[in-house]
Amino acid sequence: MSTAAGQTGDAGLVPLQTMGTLKPLTIEKMMESSWKVFQNLEPFCQAICSHEMGQEVLPKITKELETYRETLGRSLPVAELGFSMAQDNAFLFKCLLDPGQYSDEDIKAFIADANEGTSEAIVEVKEVLGLVRANRQGISAVRDELRTINDQVKEQKEAHADQKLTAQNRANFWSSVGKTASSIANVVKILPARERDKDDDLMILLPFILPMIEWGASELQSSNIRVAEQREASIQRCNVALEQLDTAIVNLQGLEVHLGDIVDWWLNVQTHLVTVGKRLGSLKRPSRPRMEQLQNDFEAIGNSFQTYKSGVAKLLEYYPQAL
Repeated sequence: MSTAAGQTGDAGLVPLQTMGTLKPLTIEKMMESSWKVFQNLEPFCQAICSHEMGQEVLPKITKELETYRETLGRSLPVAELGFSMAQDNAFLFKCLLDPGQYSDEDIKAFIADANEGTSEAIVEVKEVLGLVRANRQGISAVRDELRTINDQVKEQKEAHADQKLTAQNRANFWSSVGKTASSIANVVKILPARERDKDDDLMILLPFILPMIEWGASELQSSNIRVAEQREASIQRCNVALEQLDTAIVNLQGLEVHLGDIVDWWLNVQTHLVTVGKRLGSLKRPSRPRMEQLQNDFEAIGNSFQTYKSGVAKLLEYYPQAL
C-alpha cells in the first residue's frame, strides 16, 4: 500500500481527496423550499370560490397541505439522524488526528458503526424523498383539475356570450320590423339565468400570502391567534391561484433535488469510509490537513441538520394540523 496521501494500491478504493462535501447551503435551501411550499398552499385553507365546481376542489388542496405537513413531520427524525451521523463522522476524523489515543481496531469499530448509521440515513432520506415526490404529484393533480374546471367555465362563458349575441341580434331584427317591446323582452328571456344574473368567470377569494418569518426567530405568533385573526383577502381570477400552485410544485421539485443530493452524498461518504478503513496507515499523518477539513465539514453539516430540524419544527407549530 502506498503511503502517499490520496493514493492507494487497493483496487476499487477511491482517493480520499475526491470525497465530495455536502454544502450546508444545500440543507438551508431545502428548509427555505419547505417554507415556500407552505407559503403558497396555506391561503387555500381559507379560500372561497364563486363556482360550485371550483369550491369542490379547494378542500382537496387543503388535504394535500395536510399530507405535506405529515411529510415534514417525518423529515424531523431524519434530520436528527443526519445530525447524529455527521457528528459521528466528525469524531472519526478527530480520532485520526490523534493516532496515539485510539488503536486501529477502535477506529475500525468506529467506521463500522458510522457505515451502519450511514446506511440507515440513506434509507430514511429516500423514504422522505418518496413522500415529497408523492406530495408534488398530488398537488399537480389538483392543480390540473382546477385548470380543467377553469377552462370549462371559460367555454361556458363563451357559449353564453354567443347565445346572448344571437338573442340580441334576433331582438334587433324584430325591433327593426316594428315588433313591440314585449316581444323583444320575450326573446331575451331565452338567455340562461346564470348569464343574466352573474359573471361566469371562475373567481377565488384568496387570502394574501403570509410574509416570510425568519427561521431563527425566538418567538412566533401563537397558532391559535393566527387561526382566529382576520386575514386580508382579495378576489383573484383562477389563473392567479393556478400560478400559486405552480410555484408550490416548483419548490417541491427543488426539495426533491436537495434530498437527492443528500442521498448521493451519504453514498459517497460510505464509499470513502471503506477507503479510510483500508488505508489507516497512510491516513494518520500525511493527510492531517485533509482530516481537519473533513472534521470541520461534518461538524458544519451537523449544525445545518439541526437548524433544519429547528426551523421545520417551528413551521409545523406555526401551521397547526387543524388548519
